[in-house]
Amino acid sequence: MVKNIQKSRAVKEPAQDQAQSVSQKSHRTAVYALGCLMVANLGWEVWVRSGSQLVIPPLGDERPKAVKNLTLGDERPEEVKNKTLGDERPEEVKNKTSLLHQIAPTVFPMDPDTGLIHFPEAVEHVLFDIGAFDSDYVQTLETYQDKNVALILVDPLPESLMPLYQKMGAYNYQQTRPGQYPNADFGDRIFVLRAALGPQEGTADFNMAKVPSCGSILATSQNNTFWCWGTKGKLRVNVFTLGDLIDLIPPTIQSIHVKVDAEGADHLVLEGASKALSRVSTVVAECMPAPGKEWIQTSERVERDGQCNDDVLTKWMCDQHQFCNNKIIPQGSLSNICWWHPTNLRMPEFLTRPSLQHKAFFQHMQLIQQERAAVAAPISAATNAAG
Repeated sequence: MVKNIQKSRAVKEPAQDQAQSVSQKSHRTAVYALGCLMVANLGWEVWVRSGSQLVIPPLGDERPKAVKNLTLGDERPEEVKNKTLGDERPEEVKNKTSLLHQIAPTVFPMDPDTGLIHFPEAVEHVLFDIGAFDSDYVQTLETYQDKNVALILVDPLPESLMPLYQKMGAYNYQQTRPGQYPNADFGDRIFVLRAALGPQEGTADFNMAKVPSCGSILATSQNNTFWCWGTKGKLRVNVFTLGDLIDLIPPTIQSIHVKVDAEGADHLVLEGASKALSRVSTVVAECMPAPGKEWIQTSERVERDGQCNDDVLTKWMCDQHQFCNNKIIPQGSLSNICWWHPTNLRMPEFLTRPSLQHKAFFQHMQLIQQERAAVAAPISAATNAAG
């Protein structure tokens, strides 16, 4: 019985091998035929040798010339092929290499065509508050909600900025539903930049005082006895320039106003404005009075190394920037110096609000603007009649 089973297997195995061989041949033939069809559809020539071996020429040798000569990008339109990042931006923006202009899109909404800040259409006036700890500009905007004003707040200390960030978010997103863009009447009206401003871009050691509002990039003098200006530590901070910041403001903005409170370093902030200061309508800064004209007698000596002097700064502003019109307003032992542009004076109503520290000065500026407009009106009318 065993022999018969083995014999039966011996008979069946050759038949199975033969069937399997035929099946494998058929499979190879089908694969080769499919390969021929696929390659033929690609436009390449195929040779079949010995009825089974498929020979394909080296890749690319026999491809159509239009395919063989094609290189990446050659067939793109010229205006696309020659495009490089930034070529179409305005020259004054394209040639800017300052760090501030590189990081600006992380702080402000930037117009991709101009490279400048994109303000809401209703905004006509931009106000800078430099050294913005507890900014009265923010408090006033919260109260009066002037839609034609935007604020840019600058301060290097986290302790100063955290409350400002909170107020910025609360104001910009009021009357806005979750998941929606800010209400157009409030959004993009307050911006916060964490930095110090100086005569050139770089970094500096910021001297942290007893309280955040008294810190400065200037070192405390050994002669200082004013408790608030005592230094308790240092913090490395970025330093940008006021000129680079003003250059981010689009020319469609009617007026720019700058307020500086840099704890003795106000003159360094203004030195960094360069030619951009010609676009500014008003400037307010704080300095020590020149020796011999102290406003009040005090036993405390308020001193920093290289601090601002009101006589020196007023002369420099007149000689270098033609800001010769100024008013000095005493504030304790300090001098608040207020300048206004000889011709470019446009005043938003916001600056005359009763909650602002310097409202009296700005109200006076409003009167000057009205007087200038009254003088210019007949001249303009006569010119139009003659034309």
